[in-house]
Amino acid sequence: MIGNKKVPGPLAVLADGFRAELDRLGYTPSSREYKLAEVAKLSAWMESRGLGAGDICPARIEEFLSDLAARPGRTPTLVAMRPLLAWLGRLGLAGDDPPPSAPGPLDALMARYRRWMVTDRQLAARTIRRYEQGARLFLESRARQGGGPAGVGSLSEQAVTAFLLAEVSRGLSAKSLQGRVAELRSLLRFLFLLDSCDQATASGKRDLAILLLLARMGLRAAEVAGLELDDFDWRAGELVVHGKAGHRDRMPLPAEVGEAVAAYLLKARPGAESRAAFLTLRPPPRPMGHTAVGQIVWRQCRIAGVEPVRAHRLRHALATELLSRGVRLPEIAQVLRQRDLGTTAIYAKVDYPALRELALPWLVA
Repeated sequence: MIGNKKVPGPLAVLADGFRAELDRLGYTPSSREYKLAEVAKLSAWMESRGLGAGDICPARIEEFLSDLAARPGRTPTLVAMRPLLAWLGRLGLAGDDPPPSAPGPLDALMARYRRWMVTDRQLAARTIRRYEQGARLFLESRARQGGGPAGVGSLSEQAVTAFLLAEVSRGLSAKSLQGRVAELRSLLRFLFLLDSCDQATASGKRDLAILLLLARMGLRAAEVAGLELDDFDWRAGELVVHGKAGHRDRMPLPAEVGEAVAAYLLKARPGAESRAAFLTLRPPPRPMGHTAVGQIVWRQCRIAGVEPVRAHRLRHALATELLSRGVRLPEIAQVLRQRDLGTTAIYAKVDYPALRELALPWLVA
């Protein structure tokens, strides 16, 4: 027992023995109970992954600690877990680190995902580690449920919802759930929407450039439609955006976005006298309107097999992702070029009531 709680999972039968071991080592009652609380967390984590006591090893403990670090609260260290490892080792229950296995389809996918986050997104190292852990947790769960070796087979909105509900059922806090949503959003963005643009075609090159301007820079559909060739300062790596009320904002142009726009302008944009950056592809070429930009988002969602959304949702998603990465509201407002922080606060939030409403019938059943 730990206070009034039992140790759950595969380490439950070892709790009393480990308590006696801690007494032998001279731990105070409060320190002893804290150590047992760590064992309870470890055991619950192992149970959620179908692991037994014999699966414990330093590498497994590090995996547990990394997962725990992504959640709020104090996180133990590997040094703090050594008394447990030493005791289990003497009992013959804690194995050595498993030998490295040959990379499988999931490992190859995770390597590509990491390169994308490092090179294209230029995320902080801590954010990359957290997103990797969340992605692997989700994809391994999908693989166990028949989603193929990499966990991406038959991936659907229902599969994502089911995973989040399972996370809620095991006691994930609201803040941790917000982080999990951000992790999945990043992964799904990598897997689906942008990959749906066929770069072998002129329309695919154009659509990718437009999607990146919406999703990476938070531009509005009308702002994308209003871009002109002279708005791109390629030497400075900047872009002039014509916003609401006649505002002109100079913004840094991320490398990933600039490369996609340049590929479209050089290889796919029809020849025309118009200075508009984005033109229709059917002759005669003419400047695109904001409605046509929105239709591109809708169409690419259909191609990717995800629920269609309007272009404005990509702007909301960017704000929410920035907030989950610890970016402050004033800084998010600068990215979105919003003068009212109240508007930014509305953008950058997760719909928890909808998740709770969805989760309740599942939990009661």
